[in-house]
Amino acid sequence: MRIFLVGICCLVLLSSARADFDLDVDNDGKTEALTDGLLVIRYLFGFSGEALVVGAVASEASRNRPEDIGVFLKNNESKLDVDNNATVTALTDGLLVIRHLFGFSGDALTSGAISENATRADAQEITTYFATIVDSDDDDFNDAIDAFISDPNEWADSDSDGIGNNEDPDDDNDGLTDSDEFAAGSDPLTANQCYGSSGQLNATGYTPSASCLSQQKTSAAAAAIGAVL
Repeated sequence: MRIFLVGICCLVLLSSARADFDLDVDNDGKTEALTDGLLVIRYLFGFSGEALVVGAVASEASRNRPEDIGVFLKNNESKLDVDNNATVTALTDGLLVIRHLFGFSGDALTSGAISENATRADAQEITTYFATIVDSDDDDFNDAIDAFISDPNEWADSDSDGIGNNEDPDDDNDGLTDSDEFAAGSDPLTANQCYGSSGQLNATGYTPSASCLSQQKTSAAAAAIGAVL
C-alpha cells in the first residue's frame, strides 16, 4: 500500500527519471562484459545474424534473437557514443564499453580507446557517463539516479536517512508517517508542509487545511508521549 501511495505522489518525477536505455543488451537483468559488452563490440564491428549473438547471449536472456539485438543497438547508437565525438566505433566506444564492464578504471579504461576529437576523454568523466547507461539492479533506474544501485526494490531516499522510500514509513523525516500525511492532505516528501485550501503548497498567503494541521498536532502529541514513555 505504501509503495502505491508514494508512487502516486511521485509519478511525474519517477517517470521522468526512469532509464530509457541501459547496457543490458540481451535483457537478462545483468550487465556483463562477456554478453552485453561482447554484443556491443561485435555490433560495432558490423557483425550480424548468428555471428553477432553466438556465445554472447545469456541463457535467461529475453532479447536473444540477432535481429532484435541489432535493432535495439541501432535505435540506441547515440547512447553508445561513450567518448562523445558524434561517431560510434568499435575500437573506441566498443572497447570502452567492454573494458568498463570488465571493471577497468583510470588509464586502463581509456588508454588507446579515446578518439582524437573526443569531448569526453577523462576516465572519471567516462565512468560517470557509464552510470547513466547502466542499471546494475535492473529496476529501471540507472545507477546515476538510483540511491540503491544493488537493491531492485529501492531507488529513492528523499530524506537521506539510508532507508529507501518504499521501506521508509516517513519519507521526509518530519515525524509524521506518509500514510498520516496522505490522510491529512500534507506532502509526504516535504517536511512540515501542508496543502492549502486551493491545493497549493503552504506558503505565505495560503492557509493550511484544517485536517492537515489537526493531523500534525495529533502526530506530534503522540510522538511526544512516546518519547516520555
